[in-house]
Amino acid sequence: MTNYCNRRIREVLCGAAAVLLCAGAFSCGKENDESQGGDAPHEGRARTVLVYMIGDVNLWQEQWTNLNRLEAGWNDDIDGNLLVYLDPSPHTTQFPNPVLLEIVPDQTDAIVSRVVKSYPEQNATDKAVMRGVLEDAIRMYPAPSQGLVIASHGSGWWPAFADELVPTDDEHDTPQTRAIAGGDRYGTDVEVNDLAELLPIKYDFILMHACLMGNVETAYALKDKCGMYVASSATLPGASLPFQYITEAMFAQPAADFYHLIQTSCAFYNTLPEDEADLLTLSAVRTDRLDGLATATRALMEKVTADPELFYDKLKDRAYTYEDSPYQDLRQVLALESEGVPELQSDYEAFCKALADAVVLTGDVYQTLPPDMRLHPDDFCGLTCYTPQPDVKMSELNAYFKKTYRWADASGFGLLVGYQGTPETTPVP
Repeated sequence: MTNYCNRRIREVLCGAAAVLLCAGAFSCGKENDESQGGDAPHEGRARTVLVYMIGDVNLWQEQWTNLNRLEAGWNDDIDGNLLVYLDPSPHTTQFPNPVLLEIVPDQTDAIVSRVVKSYPEQNATDKAVMRGVLEDAIRMYPAPSQGLVIASHGSGWWPAFADELVPTDDEHDTPQTRAIAGGDRYGTDVEVNDLAELLPIKYDFILMHACLMGNVETAYALKDKCGMYVASSATLPGASLPFQYITEAMFAQPAADFYHLIQTSCAFYNTLPEDEADLLTLSAVRTDRLDGLATATRALMEKVTADPELFYDKLKDRAYTYEDSPYQDLRQVLALESEGVPELQSDYEAFCKALADAVVLTGDVYQTLPPDMRLHPDDFCGLTCYTPQPDVKMSELNAYFKKTYRWADASGFGLLVGYQGTPETTPVP
């Protein structure tokens, strides 16, 4: 895989006219005329992809660079429409208010894409606002295939209000709690269950350009709203995905080419300095196979949770918890639980088969690894999971997990909610 990735990135880099932009470099773009786009439907293309970009975050310069990368990766021969809803940072004065852009090809550091709709000042993670923008893109650029990219900060299903549910102390900090973060000027977010509810159609794919979104709870929540789910299980490095090299893959026919999207992204990270990219993981999940995964998982969980204390003892100091998160590798958790128990092997093998059926692609690249990392990136299964923690401090969060996310009941992980272990055997996120 490494040789292929290196060869692929050399081919792409040699063939690309664009150069990588420094994070803060930009200049005033050409004057955009909304009348060029208008509000009338733009028909006749095979696929429309909307990038819903929250630009008003601390990484606003990287989001601006992503806009340039999208323009560099676009060409008029692609059979599709590439749109960006930009919730702008106050620092990017070219767009004082939110806009819907139709991406056009450009190799300069200017943003020249056409403004096809301007919006009043609005909160990008307000459910009505978000649904309205998604409906605008579908109505204005109808196509038989629709894709969605969400670009912001993320913490998976772990709710933004988790700090209200989980008391902290000096020894243990609450992991990042921002769900899918909105603009800094509002300080709001959208929870994953709310996102699933507000999405107006079932997209062919959803690509999460955000940290920690490759968890099975989020994928399962969105399984009825997308055919393929693509995300990172780890934190997404600030260098972002190389849209200048992977945009065409999102428009491949008859379906988006996530093999080359993932491999090219990994190869790109191999070219970066160590301080810009430590670890990248990406996976592509077929959502129509997640019910089968849930069934196989529950069959195993019903047996391994019969003795909750033993369940947690098997994970203690062995299962790796991803940095800045409460998530562990789904396969590693169940491998540790099944280890050394012959009567569980058939159930574990059935689980592994269902997992392999659902997670069709994985990719990873790393330059340095955390010293406490107890799971080599090459062994990550493509989906993380939350194991309800047997600490009284986690009881409200665990109850929220079981009540709100369907994976808890479908998979059997909810069977652990309500158990409280003794302090010395209690793992923490």
